[in-house]
Amino acid sequence: MPFPIPPFRLSAFPPYTLPPFRPSAFNSVMTAPLKEKDAMRCRSCLNEERASEGYPCNDCGTFICLICTNRGITLCKTCAEKAKTK
Repeated sequence: MPFPIPPFRLSAFPPYTLPPFRPSAFNSVMTAPLKEKDAMRCRSCLNEERASEGYPCNDCGTFICLICTNRGITLCKTCAEKAKTK
């Protein structure tokens, strides 16, 4: 005599119920605020911009943002003051 076939069930839980919520270590890591920043302060306008969106000063190599570069500024404030006094 063959074994009886059990009734078909979609899950181990009763119908129309959800499993209990269990916070995991993975969830807490993903929701933690980031401590690292990819930003630098423009040495001309002092705005904080992403480090990849800018160019170095022509004299000293400090960060100058794209906005200042598009305005035609190629020197930081200290290098511009040095250039004026020369």
